[in-house]
Amino acid sequence: MKLSFIAFLLLFTYNLKSQDGTFIKVFSGNSYEEGIKTFRLPNKTYRIVGNTGTYGWGQKNIWLIALDSIGNFMWHKTYGEGGLDFAQDAQMDSKGNIYIIGSSTSQSQNSYQMLLIGIDTNGNYFTYNYYGGSNWDFGNGIQIVDDSLLMLAGETYSYTNGQSNAWLIQTNTHGQQIWSSNVGGDNKESFNAVKKMYNGDFICAGFTSSFGNNSRNPMLYKCNANGDSIWMKHYNDSTDGEFYDLIFNTDTNIIAVGYQKDTTNSYQDLSLMNIDTNGQLIWKRNSLLHHNNANYRAIVNEGERYIVTGMSEKYSSWGSNIYGSRLENGGWWNSTFIFGSTKEDYSNSIVRDTSNNQLHYLVTGTTRSYGLNFSGAIFIRMDSSFNADTTTSVFIPSTIFPKKYSPELTIKIFPNPTSDFANILLPNNNSKNPYHLFVYNSIGQLIFEITLKKGQKQVKLDVKNWPKSNYYIRLDNHTIKYSSVFIRK
Repeated sequence: MKLSFIAFLLLFTYNLKSQDGTFIKVFSGNSYEEGIKTFRLPNKTYRIVGNTGTYGWGQKNIWLIALDSIGNFMWHKTYGEGGLDFAQDAQMDSKGNIYIIGSSTSQSQNSYQMLLIGIDTNGNYFTYNYYGGSNWDFGNGIQIVDDSLLMLAGETYSYTNGQSNAWLIQTNTHGQQIWSSNVGGDNKESFNAVKKMYNGDFICAGFTSSFGNNSRNPMLYKCNANGDSIWMKHYNDSTDGEFYDLIFNTDTNIIAVGYQKDTTNSYQDLSLMNIDTNGQLIWKRNSLLHHNNANYRAIVNEGERYIVTGMSEKYSSWGSNIYGSRLENGGWWNSTFIFGSTKEDYSNSIVRDTSNNQLHYLVTGTTRSYGLNFSGAIFIRMDSSFNADTTTSVFIPSTIFPKKYSPELTIKIFPNPTSDFANILLPNNNSKNPYHLFVYNSIGQLIFEITLKKGQKQVKLDVKNWPKSNYYIRLDNHTIKYSSVFIRK
């Protein structure tokens, strides 16, 4: 699969308050984009893993965005082979290779398969494998075991006697399957995350509907390196619940996070539990409840404390905010961070970054705020005190064209920058298909469009009353597409 792309982008700055080494970046297009996870490579550049409906091969594609060491956009690529392809989780090895787990319909028109992609530091893939049968199969979580092995976790409808089973696969780093195991009963089970314990065993987190109170119950499963089951435990309440992630505390206990619905089963609330290595519940922290829609999606260690992140509607006037907390060993609240704006914002992951000999956290998620028509991938780099630069930059990268399209060419604009008029010099305009000229603002909103006459060579835009910003020009005659950018100073 060969992808062509042009690293063309727009930038919009909301305010000018600055804090060294921290930032908030949003990446979007003209459809629904989301952020899954961000990594700092050994060379200190960044890679954001997400999903896009705008770029690539159509429908939904896995999206990789590369930033330089100070967070400036470098390039982006997509992965997919014609169907719906999306990432759910990712991990990076010591060399900077990133392994992405997700799901795809590209190889099976009527069903999903688990998808594993391994990509190098340049975004080139060296592993591209599908797993599944004749029904729906999903990939949700991944763990790098060592230099040669991976553990993949998800849900299978193909290999079950019930509705679905939780699914665990061990592969080598080239995606060749070593063993597979499915876990569950007559109803639905799924694994959302898998983590390696200090002794080499594995703990998987997810939910079960076969056991417990006959609804969705948070569930943990323990197995050894060969996939042999050690125990499976569920932690039922009177309503639905689920684990999304887990870590191992310094005392080797398991800290699992997710959501638990309220007693009326009407909204999700925060769930945090401490469970010993035999699967016995030690405590759960009901004192953290928001009594509003909220959940924890991810957790990392900070010494004997831990950082949790997800979403909450408690502090938002409309919609939700990215929400997270530092918790003491014991699950007691220490401090909180909240990011987002006026609509719906939530995080999917948090990663520790110590590349500059100072502790920072990389939070990745999805936003519908900041004036976006649809949604964007949001990436926040905050310091160990949860402070981040309050400047929010929104980037609109150029389209990555499929093979059936010509690569974008640049049209000339002068003067650039401009404060009064922008003269757009057009390419050859004698084709039978008329050109359509579109102008977008820096957050992807269409603000001007016109159909050009055959032979027309120039367009003059009056921009005196336009806000000072960057503007994206797109010219399209359904065969060839041109693009450029100008600045209203």
